Amino acid sequence: MHSESFSIQGSFIGRSNNLGDPNDSADNRNDLKSQLRELCADPLLKRNLIGSCSVWLISSFNFYLITFYLKYFPGNVYVNSLCFAFADVLAFLGSGLLMKYYTVSQSLCLSYSMSLIGGLLYLILYSTDITWVVPVVVTFSRIGGQMSFNIGYVSVARLFPTKFVASAFGIVNFAAHLVTVAAPIVSELPNPIPFVVFCVNSFIAIFAAFQLVEIDRAQKIKKNVQKLIQAKE
Repeated sequence: MHSESFSIQGSFIGRSNNLGDPNDSADNRNDLKSQLRELCADPLLKRNLIGSCSVWLISSFNFYLITFYLKYFPGNVYVNSLCFAFADVLAFLGSGLLMKYYTVSQSLCLSYSMSLIGGLLYLILYSTDITWVVPVVVTFSRIGGQMSFNIGYVSVARLFPTKFVASAFGIVNFAAHLVTVAAPIVSELPNPIPFVVFCVNSFIAIFAAFQLVEIDRAQKIKKNVQKLIQAKE
C-alpha cells in the first residue's frame, strides 16, 4: 500500500513539474506569435481584428462610463437605478433578437444608433423640469450601450475561424480594458462632458461596425464571385 501511494504521489508530482516546463511555455508563446502572424497576414481577419478592438473598447468604455455616471443623473437615483436594471433586461432580449435576424455589423449599428440618440436627447433635455424625461432617456441610452456590449462579445465567434477565436478574445479584451480604465475619470468631469464623450464614442463606433464582415458571409460572397467569373469565361 505504501509503495503504491508513493508511486501515485511521485507520478502526480512528476506531472505537476511538467506543467511548469519552460519548453511548454516557449511553445505556447511560439503558437501565439504564429497565430498573430496569420491573423495579420489575412486582410479580412486583420480588418475584423481592428474593427473588433474598436467596437469592444468603445462598448466597454461607454458601458462603464454611464454606470459610474449614474449617481450624477438628475432626479431620484433609485428610480434611475431601477431604469438601468429594466434597460439591461430589455437589452439582453433585444441583442439576441438582433443577432438572430441581422448581421453583426447591422446589429451593432442599430445598437450604437440607439446610444447616440439617447445621448443626444439627454444633452438636450437633462436640465428639464419634467421628472419622467431623464429616466426614459437614461433607459434608452443604457439599452443601446448594453446591446452593443453583448453583441460585441458574441460576435467574435462569427468574425474569426475557430482556431483564432481564443486569441482574438484575448486581444480585444486587452484593448477594451486598456481604455476602459479612463471611464471613471471621465465620469467625474463636469456635466455634460461625460455624455458628450458618450455620444462621440457612439458616433465613431457606427463607422467601426461597418468594417466587420462575418466569415461565413465573406466565404459566400467569394464563392458567388468565383461563379460569376467562371460563367463569363
